[in-house]
Amino acid sequence: MRWLQTTNTVGILLEDLTRFDMHTFLRKRFRELLFNGQVSLEFYDRLRQQLVDKAQGVFLWLHLATRSIIEGIQNNDSENMLSIRLHELPRDLEKLYIDMWQRSNAESNVYQETARKFFHYAMGYSEGYVLTDPSWDIASFLPLTLQIACADDPAIQKTLFTGTGTIGMTEMMRMCDDLKASIHTRCAGMLEVQTQELDKNTSEMLGCKKTAVTKALGRVSFIHRTAHDFLTDTEAGHSILGREPLSAFSYQTQLLKGLICVLIGLTSEWDLPWDSYTIIECIANFATRWGIEGFQVATQMLDVIQPLFDKHFARNSSHSWRNPPLFLTALITHHEIFDDYVISCLANDTSPDLATNIMREGWCSEPRPKLCKRIFAKLMDLGADPHRYGILLSCFVPEPFVRKKTAFTNLLTYHFSLLQHNSIYEEVAVARPRLEEFHLELPYETLEMAIQMAKTCQDPNAAVAFFASFADNGTMRLLATEVVTWELSQLNHKSLFVVYEINIQFLLLYLLSKIGDNVPESVSKHPEAQDVVSKFDSPSIKVRYFMRPRLTEDGPKKDIAPRRKFERVISRAASLSSIEIKRLFDMKYSDQCRESCKTNEAQRHSDVITQFINDLETEEVDVEDMMVTLASENLGLGTYEEAGMIPSLKFLRGSEEMTRLAWTLFPLSMRRLEVAAAAKEAMKGQV
Repeated sequence: MRWLQTTNTVGILLEDLTRFDMHTFLRKRFRELLFNGQVSLEFYDRLRQQLVDKAQGVFLWLHLATRSIIEGIQNNDSENMLSIRLHELPRDLEKLYIDMWQRSNAESNVYQETARKFFHYAMGYSEGYVLTDPSWDIASFLPLTLQIACADDPAIQKTLFTGTGTIGMTEMMRMCDDLKASIHTRCAGMLEVQTQELDKNTSEMLGCKKTAVTKALGRVSFIHRTAHDFLTDTEAGHSILGREPLSAFSYQTQLLKGLICVLIGLTSEWDLPWDSYTIIECIANFATRWGIEGFQVATQMLDVIQPLFDKHFARNSSHSWRNPPLFLTALITHHEIFDDYVISCLANDTSPDLATNIMREGWCSEPRPKLCKRIFAKLMDLGADPHRYGILLSCFVPEPFVRKKTAFTNLLTYHFSLLQHNSIYEEVAVARPRLEEFHLELPYETLEMAIQMAKTCQDPNAAVAFFASFADNGTMRLLATEVVTWELSQLNHKSLFVVYEINIQFLLLYLLSKIGDNVPESVSKHPEAQDVVSKFDSPSIKVRYFMRPRLTEDGPKKDIAPRRKFERVISRAASLSSIEIKRLFDMKYSDQCRESCKTNEAQRHSDVITQFINDLETEEVDVEDMMVTLASENLGLGTYEEAGMIPSLKFLRGSEEMTRLAWTLFPLSMRRLEVAAAAKEAMKGQV
């Protein structure tokens, strides 16, 4: 603005503002042609000036027109022909698209059909992406270069789907190069291949595979929104798209098959991990969109990818020592549209061990937990044990601890945490969708499954550890096990942190209280629940460990280093009263208890727990001692060693943030893992 004022400029044109950038763009585009002598410097100067003048400041026009001129140069057009070509290029973008289309494909119906197919593939995705393991830092929007190449190649599909072969690196790069060249030649500049950008760490991890992977995961997209709109919104565009030889369903089917080919090729041949849930989401969306026809194709694709899960090729981590989720578990916890398919896969020869493992994972928190009653009944018929402890594979927890639960405790803890999370957010009036949108009113089938498992429970006093932090406003927040390491690393002199031990009797009664207005009412509606509740007569929540703000006479005591000490409760009277439970966890008791809880109802969570812990007898323990003790007592935690998950030495000595935090918080446990890893690698070296 100051420049405009000092030069007394009355008005300024767009081309005046963009002229310098346009000349820079043209120098880059023509540099190689000048170097190779394909165009003279004198003629280039004339072309450059004419292109910039005719563009009138519109960069998209300049990009398309430059592409057209360069094609002419590469076709050995004379300078006179190139000048005529530039003169005839229309200034209007729509007319320019038409002109470029006619120059590219006017001579061949085959070329036109090829371009049309590419246009339909590119229009098949308005959004959607596919991810590899986060440590690789690769996220590609669809459709992918290799995906379209495979979508057009039935022979490749047959080879990969039947497991009779793979795609080698050389072949993969050839397919991607051929597709890119075809798009460049046939699509009149309306489509482009965007190369996948990789950071330094990912490039180093890929090594010699880098070039092939970046080509395979390039995105095919429209050069600009105007190109898409030209095809969909104009008569000329409709003419280019023509009468489709294939339906939209057929195009989408080919794209899905192409995506599965990419998954097979990159996982089985190169051991490149993919986000398995993202792939399943693509298949689920396809089945949902296309109904019965779509579901038939979707089940075929599920059959194709199942061996990748069985062989541990399809996993969410680049580290092969991390046990991947089971295939059927990934389907159960992802989308209800697959329920019938899952039941069909659960043949009578499914072992009780496998049935138990599948059931245990049925209420994992990611991405959408929902083990329906029909699948639950089938698993029970197959001999699943809802009370056998095991490591949960579906959710990653930073080393050296893992989640260890039964199907029964997993169901109870999942619903407890979910409902607690929502009641807290409602309390602080945070505007966000409720997490239990698909459990808005807990269905009675959830209660029926819980009751059926409770009937065979031999240890109703079994308990689960819950970790809770408190916000500055005093609100308590229960923590997922996956984030406990991070939260522990952030504790300071102001922190209030509590570890509860909650028995399954309380968790079941809590679930009952949320089905109806209170426990007695819910029990009266479910006859079998009456027998169970009569045995579950000792619900309990205990405070096992805590950390409270450290104060001096002048106020909070500041820490020089991060806090790693907790207070372990050794008093016998460490159980919360019904009033304290009501205030902390919003438990719906009988009307009589509800009346007794009305006093001081406005008391903050932090005030309730601070008052409770003031008179407790405690001893100071290290944070690692606390975690190891909780794991040894079977309170929902286990260890990597126990699970047989031994990381590589390279990983344990690496620089990943969560690994560094684990060494800081749990040095002895990490050292044991390191010794086990060294022994494991030494044994491999002897084989």
